[in-house]
Amino acid sequence: MDMDRLRAFWWARQGLDGSLKGCSGREALLRAGWQRTVGSTTPYVALFARTSMEPPEVDAELASLDFHELPSARGCTYLVPREQYATALLCAQAGASTQERKIAAKLGWSDRQHEELRQAVVKCLVDKTLNPAEMKPLLGDAVVSFGEEGKKKGLSTSLPMVLGELQRDGAIRRVPSNGRLDNERYAYTLWDSNPLATDRRSPREAQAELARLYFEWAGPATLEHFRWFSGLGVKSASEAVQHLELEPVEPDSPFLIPSSVRNIWDEVRIPKKPQYCLLGSIDSLVLLRRDIPNLIAEIHRRCLVQGEKDFYEVAGLSDLTSHMIVDRGQIVGLWEFDPENQEIVWMSFEPLSDSITEEIARTQDLIIKHLGDMRSFSLDSPKSRKPRIDFLRKSRDNSHA
Repeated sequence: MDMDRLRAFWWARQGLDGSLKGCSGREALLRAGWQRTVGSTTPYVALFARTSMEPPEVDAELASLDFHELPSARGCTYLVPREQYATALLCAQAGASTQERKIAAKLGWSDRQHEELRQAVVKCLVDKTLNPAEMKPLLGDAVVSFGEEGKKKGLSTSLPMVLGELQRDGAIRRVPSNGRLDNERYAYTLWDSNPLATDRRSPREAQAELARLYFEWAGPATLEHFRWFSGLGVKSASEAVQHLELEPVEPDSPFLIPSSVRNIWDEVRIPKKPQYCLLGSIDSLVLLRRDIPNLIAEIHRRCLVQGEKDFYEVAGLSDLTSHMIVDRGQIVGLWEFDPENQEIVWMSFEPLSDSITEEIARTQDLIIKHLGDMRSFSLDSPKSRKPRIDFLRKSRDNSHA
């Protein structure tokens, strides 16, 4: 397998080759796939790298429901385009854990109480958008505290459990309190146009649709890649792909590709000149497959990077410790934003051309002007990031010594 060619194909399918410039955020998500959120700044940088959209434009599309943060594959929250809301919610339902209900039942919570709280939440949100603290006085005794025993098991009250279930049902939707994606403070509102109201697909049919979408976004990919993204077991994943026209990208290769894009694969060419982009550590380029080694040249796979408490070989990571610099699909360096000095700090695994400084300046201006910081997740902070920033700065200085 020519891995440079494979990486260049993934990069182009993600729209990082410039083919999505000028498109809307919704169009980018339809093409490149769902984008993980978790209170991260990554979605803004992801859409900027692909379309050149700036955060106010992203927030406007979010407000108009062109895309939305929804529970979806593996029960995780992704940014999903409106055409795929129902598929995301059905997959979230199919993968939802029953653990909370079992814990609540052991703590005395009944099915009758559960249904009464569901109805009470819906009633209190009529013509209102409320956060959980604002709901509680209106819900009264319908919300039950599970005391210290519940806290130990991660279930303080019955409200979060019911809110999560109503979201998966499409009855309510969660909206960021400040209208931005890079926060985890939310209010809830009724979803008058419930995406599931007229959708009669079974969970199995929704999983088959997810498989079709996945291989269009991420192919060539292996069944193991799809299993990780979808959260499905071996049997369910095999059933989900059985009606897709997937074929090995090369004889005996585990990488599968839809026959409908075979001609695109056959025509792929690796650009001769570098084409850099700065992406977040949970960008869909890496998180659709969670296969870091195949995004890095073999010669660089043993390069050490700074983790939270220690150094690690970059190819041994399940998830990147810092954000990535990508060139034609290959991870060629890492970066962080230093809010104290208002600058991007970066290092590379190999010498990069001068054009990298243009892309760094472009992304740095975006962060300073619109975002203020670049967080990997909601609890990421300048303090927790400092060892990584220091490592990148030192590595960069040493490379120029």
